Amino acid sequence: MSFNRNTEQDELATRRMMLDPSKAMIGDKSWLDHGAGAALVDQMLLYGVTKEQLLASGRKWGAIQSHLHHLKSDHGLGIEKHEGVYRFAYPEVPYPSDQAPTDPGEPPAIAPGAVKPKAIPGAKDGDTLRQIFGEALAILELQAQRTPDPGLQRELAVLQSREWPRITRESEILNRLVVQTALHGPTRKVFRVFAPEQMHRFDQHYHSRFFSLEQRPEYDANGWESILLAWGQTLLSKDKAEGIGDLASLVERLQQSHKGDWKSYTKQPRSRLFLTLATALSKLKTELFPDPDLFLDQHQYVSQRHPGRAYDRATRFATGIIEAGNPLIRNFFIDLGLVYYAQVDVALADFLDDLSFGHRFTPKERFILGWLLAQEVETAPFFLDKLLRTGADYCKGEMKALFERHRADYRSSVSRLAAGIASYR
Repeated sequence: MSFNRNTEQDELATRRMMLDPSKAMIGDKSWLDHGAGAALVDQMLLYGVTKEQLLASGRKWGAIQSHLHHLKSDHGLGIEKHEGVYRFAYPEVPYPSDQAPTDPGEPPAIAPGAVKPKAIPGAKDGDTLRQIFGEALAILELQAQRTPDPGLQRELAVLQSREWPRITRESEILNRLVVQTALHGPTRKVFRVFAPEQMHRFDQHYHSRFFSLEQRPEYDANGWESILLAWGQTLLSKDKAEGIGDLASLVERLQQSHKGDWKSYTKQPRSRLFLTLATALSKLKTELFPDPDLFLDQHQYVSQRHPGRAYDRATRFATGIIEAGNPLIRNFFIDLGLVYYAQVDVALADFLDDLSFGHRFTPKERFILGWLLAQEVETAPFFLDKLLRTGADYCKGEMKALFERHRADYRSSVSRLAAGIASYR
C-alpha cells in the first residue's frame, strides 16, 4: 500500500487515466503506485466493474473492499456504485472507448463492461439458451439424487458453486503442466499418467527413480530441470550425452542426432514428453514464476473480456515449446484456474448427430463461438463445458432427448451468436 500521497495529484492523474486508460500502467505498477492485483483493480475502476468481475480475479471480497477503502482514505479518490457497477466517481469524465489498445498483452485490453457479447440483432436476452442449459443442470441434479455416485457429486458441486481453484504454487504449476503434456493422445496410452500421484510410472520409461508410488511430487523448477536432464541423457547414447549440463544444449544435441527424422521423433511418446517439458521450463521461469498472481490476473482479465485475444495469448505462450499447440496451453491455463480458456463443444457432438458447426469455422472462431455461448448462458466456458461433459458421462440419454426437443431453437440461437464472432477475432 502507498501512504502520505498528494491526493490532489492522484485525483488529477485518475481523471486523465479515465480519458486514456492505455497509460494506466507504469512498468509493473499502476499510476497510483500499486502492483499485482491492486493495480488490476485500479484499472478496472477506470471502466466500471461489477462485484462478480472483481471476484473473478480470484481475490477475496474482504481484500477488495480493503483496497477500495484505501483508495478513498489514502488517495482521496471518490468511488461510486451505480446499478451494481463500481467506478471512480468523476461523472463529468466520459466512459473511455472499449476499443482495445494495439498490444493486447497489457491489461486491461477491453473494458469490463464488455463481458457480455456485443448486441446482436434478434437477441432475446439469452432466455432460450439459459432455459435449455438450466434444464440440463436440473437433469444432472436429479441424476445425483437417484444415483449417489461420488464422481457425479464432485462434478455437480463444481457446477453449482461455479468455483475453480487458482494454482500459484510453483511445484503444483509444474505438476499441472507435466500431466497435461502426458495426456496427449499417444503419450497418454504409453505413460498412463492422469494425475500427479501417478508420475511414478515415468520412472520405468526413463530408467529413473524420482517419484514415489501414489505420492504427489513437490519438485520446483530446479528439481524438474535435474529430472529432465537425466531423462534427456537416456535419450542419447552415452558418448553424445557426455559433458551436457543444461536443457538447451541437450535439446540441441538431440536435434543434431535426429536431423533426418526430427518431425517423427518429436511425436514419439518418450521424446515428445521430454522435449515439451524441456522447452517449456524456461518460458515458465521467465513469464510465469516471477509473479504467478500477476500472470493469472492478466490472463483472466483478457480472457474474460476478449476471447480472440485470449486465444492468441495461448498461441504466443506455446511458441517455442516443442509439440505444445494452442489446445495444450489452454488446458494448462484452465488447470491453473483460468476458466475462460475452456473450449465449449457448440455442435453438441455427444448428443446430436447432424448439428455440426465445425466445418464453417476455424479453430479460433469455434473457440470464440463457445465463449459467446457461455456468456449468453451467463457462465464461464469451463462450467458450460463441464456441464456438457458430465451430462454425457452420467445421463446421456436424457440430455440427448433435451437437446433434440430444443434442436431448432438451439440452432437458431447459435447461428445468431455466430454473427458476433467477427467482433472478437
